[in-house]
Amino acid sequence: NLKLFYQKVKISRKVRLGVRHQRTRTYFLPFNIELGISLMVVHETKVLENRRLRATPKGPGSGNAPSSGINERLFPELKDINLGICLISIYFIFEFGSFQGLCPIINHYRLPFILALSLLAYAGILVISNRVDWGSATTKSFLLVCLFVIFYTVLATKDPLAKVDLVKVFLGFIAHYIIITASVKRSSQFLLLLDVWLFCVMFSSLHSIRQGGLVWGNRWLKDENHISLLVATAMPFTFILFSMTVLKLRKLFYLMCMAFFLTANVIAASRGGALGMGLVLVLCCLLTENKKRNLSILVIASILVFSLAPERFFREMDTLEQGTQEATAADRIYLWKIGLRMFRDHPILGVGPMNYPIYFSKYEKGVRYKLASRRVVHSTQVQWLVEKGIIGFLLLLILQKALYANWNFIRKYKKRNKVIINDNEFYFIDGLTNATAIAQVGFWFCAMFLSLLPYPFYWVLVPFSEVSRNITNSYLKERCSDRPPFS
Repeated sequence: NLKLFYQKVKISRKVRLGVRHQRTRTYFLPFNIELGISLMVVHETKVLENRRLRATPKGPGSGNAPSSGINERLFPELKDINLGICLISIYFIFEFGSFQGLCPIINHYRLPFILALSLLAYAGILVISNRVDWGSATTKSFLLVCLFVIFYTVLATKDPLAKVDLVKVFLGFIAHYIIITASVKRSSQFLLLLDVWLFCVMFSSLHSIRQGGLVWGNRWLKDENHISLLVATAMPFTFILFSMTVLKLRKLFYLMCMAFFLTANVIAASRGGALGMGLVLVLCCLLTENKKRNLSILVIASILVFSLAPERFFREMDTLEQGTQEATAADRIYLWKIGLRMFRDHPILGVGPMNYPIYFSKYEKGVRYKLASRRVVHSTQVQWLVEKGIIGFLLLLILQKALYANWNFIRKYKKRNKVIINDNEFYFIDGLTNATAIAQVGFWFCAMFLSLLPYPFYWVLVPFSEVSRNITNSYLKERCSDRPPFS
């Protein structure tokens, strides 16, 4: 800075021989006064730079907001709102917010159906207008999985009601993915969408607390295991956003979300959900800065949970000591074994989507259950393998590889370009990328004990992952044009 240089030269002229400079602790000799002036200017510049770096947070857990201001605003700006974000926000309100139970007029006028048609129509417009990144590995693998499920369902699913429902659900997942990835281009827009989603999950958590651990007015949350899984996948976002924001009202909002999520998880008394919640909280502590502070928060939360939890919660957790000998665990292992027998007979394409209940009695033969009984496999991983076969399972693994690459993208760049690590906005994006990855890990852990093929809990995380990568890529292109990002 030329102005800064002349100011420092003017000050340095007042330095007398043998006078020690207060900051540099350097003695300027008569024959080297010009060199001393230059050194002092350089040193003062470094002092200012060090002050700037000390004011810069070291990561998402530092407690400071990004320098861009995206997390310093209480309300979104008008430029962040578009038609796609509005439609997806309404979808979140209907699917995750459980507002239908509070407002029966929503179902009376078939508003969810009208919204679904609007989402499909707008997704079609985005495709026609060429606003979809068809070159993305996540987009290609996600569409491949969804189209495989849709076409295979049409050809193989035996129950006509399940067939129609599954096709509609996966068409909706495709529309949601296209709209989210095409409409969310900035960090502020991503934050807005996450806030709406978290508010809806918190509202459902409140309902589940009042209804004993489930939500009767929501088709996806009528089981205590499902609400436990949902709050476990939402917890990483609230935990990391709470550590990054500076506004007190925002901190209060994320703190309320965490409190409701933990309370709903405890009230539901789901063993898988409780273990999943513990897993995501541990991963949040490991993948964020200020690990001591985060660990302290985790310990305090655990003490509150164990001191205020109802007796039912402790009874359910005590059964974990029995391991596979516990009745529910033994029953699910039995269902998995029957599924593996189906897979042995249909290894390539499986028995068909949603056909496990239909084939169940044929393989179970009335050993534990009555003939013609229909049971679900109680494991999403086993369900995919049994009903989609090797081909479907490989397609799912390809999608997981693309999602892992989205998370690893920012890791690789940080290793190659360490100069970027002091940038606040970069760490905001990094924090949301970590939250998305942790949520996916939490989902798959809880899904080992639940059949969740048509449920939206996981499929909403896929566009979140792609949006994180797109925002990271755009940011690096803008800020680091001398070192372009790589694929």
